[in-house]
Amino acid sequence: MKALKHLNKYFYKYRIKLFLGFLITIIARIFSLFAPRLIGNSLTAVEKYLKSESLDFEKINKGLKDLTTLTDIVSQIRGNISRAESDLGDAHSNVNNLEGQLKDSVQTLKKELKK
Repeated sequence: MKALKHLNKYFYKYRIKLFLGFLITIIARIFSLFAPRLIGNSLTAVEKYLKSESLDFEKINKGLKDLTTLTDIVSQIRGNISRAESDLGDAHSNVNNLEGQLKDSVQTLKKELKK
């Protein structure tokens, strides 16, 4: 458990990156809920057009702009999530390396103290 306490300073050091990673993940999940609704609205507009032969171009144009904007935002968030996940993976491997080094140092110190 002492080895894990030693890692607390690294969690504190990278707390902003960890927080941003969690925040970006949550925001991406929220935005991913809106994309199907916009696609459904677009399909509904197409279905109405096919049934009534009339089309409200302003409404469709606004819906397509909203869909494009949301798609761009989701793409950017997914890119940020990928970078955050790779940063977290790097941090995890660094923590594992530090833990291994710490264990080795403790074992070496114990051997030296026994002499």
